[in-house]
Amino acid sequence: MPAALTHEQFLDRVSSALGPRVEVVGQYSGLHSLIDVSCRDCGHRWRPYAGNLLNGRANCKPCFDRSRRLPAAEVVAEIEAALSGAVEVVGEYRGAKHRLPVRCRVCDHRWAPVARYSGPATAARVAPAS
Repeated sequence: MPAALTHEQFLDRVSSALGPRVEVVGQYSGLHSLIDVSCRDCGHRWRPYAGNLLNGRANCKPCFDRSRRLPAAEVVAEIEAALSGAVEVVGEYRGAKHRLPVRCRVCDHRWAPVARYSGPATAARVAPAS
């Protein structure tokens, strides 16, 4: 059975696993215990299991969510490209849960489906029924 880590050893391993992004605020008391940590980028605080920090699986959720967002112009361009230019986005993309006004370039039909953007699969939801 491996020897228990000291707090200093734990901090060294967390630093090598996650880099300088996460600051350990609480006191280490075992791999299966919750520990207070803070994000150095945004200040968010949370309590992951200590073992998850060592495995690199305890990243800051707000920073992770921000890193996944695409700019609105890029989302609109991908939707239009997935539909081969047959549908034009005529309104503003405000997020996946909001309606997105679109227009058919062939028959000028207009409608506003919920965007639910997830890449080219959106084409099936945005395209007009034939």
